[in-house]
Amino acid sequence: MQHAIVPLTIASMLLTLLGSSWALSTVVTTRQATSSAPLTTNAPATPPAPAIVVPAPKPAGTITERLRSTNNAVVQAALDDALVDDKVPTALLPEFDRILRQHPAVEVRVAAIEAVGMADANSREPLLLALGTCLQHPNEDVRSAAMDVIADTPSKVAIDLLVAQRGSTFADVRDGAQDNLETITEKEFTKQAQWRAWWTTARPTFTFD
Repeated sequence: MQHAIVPLTIASMLLTLLGSSWALSTVVTTRQATSSAPLTTNAPATPPAPAIVVPAPKPAGTITERLRSTNNAVVQAALDDALVDDKVPTALLPEFDRILRQHPAVEVRVAAIEAVGMADANSREPLLLALGTCLQHPNEDVRSAAMDVIADTPSKVAIDLLVAQRGSTFADVRDGAQDNLETITEKEFTKQAQWRAWWTTARPTFTFD
């Protein structure tokens, strides 16, 4: 019986060894396959397509037609587009004059004043009298904007207006006229009559430095 067990034991050991060799061969083969496989790399991200800018449509109508529009936003946009080479075109002076004197909307009046203020002095001068009417507007923003443009215009007509406005019913206009007259003329009169008397004599020969 012992002689029969020995061959079986040897056979069992051989099977075990064969099984281990097969397992080891499988592991080695798997590792080789894994190591020889190409590395996977992330593809570069595709940049986003550039945004397409669609130009805004051009406003309909000529500048003159837009300035006469009943839509306040259209008028304000037209005022922004009206100046050419820092000048109010001669053909548009009547439209600017009308808006400064008559337009009922405060925001449109202010926009017109600001547009005139961006023009050069030669373009502003023909509109000074219209700007002067804005000094009597019930809205303080309109009065203040007009005062700034008038005072910034080197013109004897501007001083005419400032002297006249020393008698304004609005305190802010009276004070603004006083301050700007002192700055422009380097005089320190305190009463409107004094300003009138001086300006009557000084006007013909007055110059702006």
